[in-house]
Amino acid sequence: MANGEGSELGRKLQKLEDIEEIKKLKARYCAACDGGWAGTQSHDIDAIVSLFAEDAVWDGGPFGQREGRAALRAYYEGNSAANPSLAFHLLTNPIIEVDGDAATGNWHLTILLTLADGASTLVGGVFEDVYARTPDGWRIKRSRFQLALSGTYEHAWSVGPAG
Repeated sequence: MANGEGSELGRKLQKLEDIEEIKKLKARYCAACDGGWAGTQSHDIDAIVSLFAEDAVWDGGPFGQREGRAALRAYYEGNSAANPSLAFHLLTNPIIEVDGDAATGNWHLTILLTLADGASTLVGGVFEDVYARTPDGWRIKRSRFQLALSGTYEHAWSVGPAG
């Protein structure tokens, strides 16, 4: 292989590996936000915060904006609405662009929630993210959520075995 061909192949492989790592990062975020069945709690705050860069911006649209890990932690720890009794995130349609140590991502998100009062809520929207490669791997630098739809349905679904 000529020198240029090998390095071009290496760059393409690195980009594909980076895209896969970013997909895993976003999946870890959803997994850290999910729970409420089989004895699990929703929202592992330590795991969520660890996925963000120290100076990250989380812009939840109608759910407010937080700057930095400490503010994000405070949001989850001090807001019962941010910790529903059940949360189930469905993340689809990733469009990820990598440019060296920076990347962007666009995702569709559907969340099924059961709130403390037992109401079943469906939320849908789009994440627009910016990622940064850090010494600890890829981290979320900025995450912006655009709400597309939401609705509350009293006891639309239940948790646990059917009976």
